[in-house]
Amino acid sequence: MNRSVSLVARSQARRRRRAMVALTVFVGIAGGISISLIGGSRRSATVVDRYFAQARHYDLGIYPAGSRREVLALPGVVRADPAAYLGMTAIDPNGKVLEGVNGNAADFSVIDPTFRIVDGSIPDGSDPSEVVVNESFTKQFGKSVGDEVRVRMFALDQNDEVSRGVYEPKGPEYTFRIAGVERSAQDISLGEQRSVGRSAYGDSNLMLVSGDFYEAHRSEFLDFGGGFTVKLRDPARDRKRFVAALADLAPVNGDPPQVIPFENAAQRSPLKTPVGLETTALLALGLGLALSSAIAIALITRAEQRSHDDDTPTLRALGSTAPQLGAVAALRALPVALGGAGIAVALTLALSARYPIGIGRQLELDPGLQANVAVLLLGVVVILAVVIGTAFLFGWPRRTRDVPPSKVGAFANWLGRTGAPTDLTVAAHLAFDRSRTVRAVPSRAAIAGGAILLAILTAIGIYVAGVDRLYSVPTARGWNWDAAIGNVNFPLSPATATKVAQDRRFDAHTAASEGHVSVNGKGVEFLAFDPSGSAPPTVVAGRLPERANEVALGAGALRDLGVHLGSTVDFSVANGEFDKGGPTRKRRMQVVGQALAPDLGGDLDIGKAGIVTFDGVTAAGGDASSQVELVRVKGDASIADLRAVDRAYTEEITNDAISSRIVNLHRVRGLPLIGLVLAALMGLFVLVYALAITVRARTRDLAVLRAIGLPARRVRRVLAWQGSLLGVGMAAIGIPAGLLLGSAVWGRVADQLGVQPGAQLPVLLLVVAPLTILVAIAASVYPGRRASREQVTALLRAE
Repeated sequence: MNRSVSLVARSQARRRRRAMVALTVFVGIAGGISISLIGGSRRSATVVDRYFAQARHYDLGIYPAGSRREVLALPGVVRADPAAYLGMTAIDPNGKVLEGVNGNAADFSVIDPTFRIVDGSIPDGSDPSEVVVNESFTKQFGKSVGDEVRVRMFALDQNDEVSRGVYEPKGPEYTFRIAGVERSAQDISLGEQRSVGRSAYGDSNLMLVSGDFYEAHRSEFLDFGGGFTVKLRDPARDRKRFVAALADLAPVNGDPPQVIPFENAAQRSPLKTPVGLETTALLALGLGLALSSAIAIALITRAEQRSHDDDTPTLRALGSTAPQLGAVAALRALPVALGGAGIAVALTLALSARYPIGIGRQLELDPGLQANVAVLLLGVVVILAVVIGTAFLFGWPRRTRDVPPSKVGAFANWLGRTGAPTDLTVAAHLAFDRSRTVRAVPSRAAIAGGAILLAILTAIGIYVAGVDRLYSVPTARGWNWDAAIGNVNFPLSPATATKVAQDRRFDAHTAASEGHVSVNGKGVEFLAFDPSGSAPPTVVAGRLPERANEVALGAGALRDLGVHLGSTVDFSVANGEFDKGGPTRKRRMQVVGQALAPDLGGDLDIGKAGIVTFDGVTAAGGDASSQVELVRVKGDASIADLRAVDRAYTEEITNDAISSRIVNLHRVRGLPLIGLVLAALMGLFVLVYALAITVRARTRDLAVLRAIGLPARRVRRVLAWQGSLLGVGMAAIGIPAGLLLGSAVWGRVADQLGVQPGAQLPVLLLVVAPLTILVAIAASVYPGRRASREQVTALLRAE
């Protein structure tokens, strides 16, 4: 009997050879893309950790400091790399100032392994004038490898001018040549700061000059804080001795060096969220495509089995059992399963070099073909199980039984009793009535599959709308002001503070500053503010601190520290920007709120910062001098209004600041949109195929209707009603489910970021339901036209 099963399977396969080849290709492509997406998500999930595992690690950052040789001679120091900021401006051949340049000193001989050269090469040290720039620099100045860059430095005596916002360099001029263009973690995780005036403060350009050039010329210009990143031999044992010895390097009557813990998490955290989104999106796309493909394969397999149902009575009469008939169908589908699995494996390997994507791809240090064996094997097993399993189930003949009259056409009968149009009632019978013969139409499966895809589409729409709102609406991410006057690198002059208070253009203002503090022994960036101001920062839960023993923390800081509202924490300003050399003391502070601090200096990660009052900083022994005035302009502030303010103040004017995490989330929003398109296409396929199969399954019913006088145009109208019923069913189930899913997903994202909860409903939702119904009606055109053109005798003969 096994031989006869094989013989029948081969005979049936030969009759439908073209269809079997098409199904094999579909299985291979759908399976290959699904497996590659899931495998790509696993590769993307580890890329941030793998990237930073290869990065050069430091223990401390010290600012300012002596020479590199002096720092290397301090106790416990293994490595000390320059970290000086060189403020300068680019000039044209005539000496005219163009734009500000962010300069840094670097030791090119010990470059970090994660430092990626995307064009040119790293300077070999033979020419101190060779520099490396980032991609933002090349875009801003239109320069490339081999071009010369003329810059003018600030003079040593210009510190007071710069602190007042006067950016007119009077120092020496130098000419550099671009040797390479780089991309580092800092470039990938950059936030956005939008300034009204002209300086490098709001720009992301970067130029790295050699450490040799810096050491040779540092005494000629203002370097805005020369420092080093330091690696200690044994941080726990050597840090105290190192800090004590470092204090001896401070000049007499000068500020003591700041010693700040160096944390890679400052760069890791802004990358984790967008790469996590890419990972989740790839996994969701892979699983969604796999589920949709499984539904499509089941529909196609069911349709293919119908073409062989005529053989069933003959084979049963010859003694074939139900399991043997199922085995015939499974054996007939075996070449499809094996061929599809082979195509899927080849396609997965070919596509593996495309992962990770987006920001994760920029972090990948080992690109190229890389197969996840476990995912690949599991994918092959699933393909074999779905194709062979569905074929076996649909090949197993079911007993012919009459459905009780009370259960036949319940929905259609209800429509008839309510006076619905006759064509709609007939369409309901065709779509939902169970057949009295062997098979039923797949309308319920089509509605279920379409509803799943519609839910995914709706949820993606809610997520994308939420990201767009965070990026485009400043108040949604804690920026409650029209401008920030000042620069967090310098104290704000009392004259400017008085001028702001008296400026009638401003409706509200609050003084603030930024600095690094220690909370429970962990470094946290803090915004200090004057609680008597009229333009306070944002609080998400609880309240803002009002007294010297209170703080507010972002959601991420609360999680990292393991505390909650009402907890008490140890607060210290020692060795941070608030520490100006006086005695500091650790204080017990109460957490009174979950706050959303703005990123004024480009160093804060949204949700990771804290907020404290000026009195709280002073009580801890720190300097609470204000650095910026956060102002709101009366009425709706336009760019012209801000430019007028900029002309009235010498300090810099920042009109918006977007955290790097939100910038990166917005950069990868295209990936969910791809998922939205895929979900829509798969939903359309399921809908069209369900209607086509319905026409084939209801051949006899359509023939009878035509025979008793139903015109061909009404056949098309009946099928259009049937499509609209399927569309309504999909929308009625899928959209509410998508709203719940999207709200849950966005709620999780908002909680991680520490922003105000609440999903943003996209305008797309207003058209999803009617568009689904219109698409369903349009999908009925082809099968309706084919059914209406068939001869009645041909339709009756088919059964």
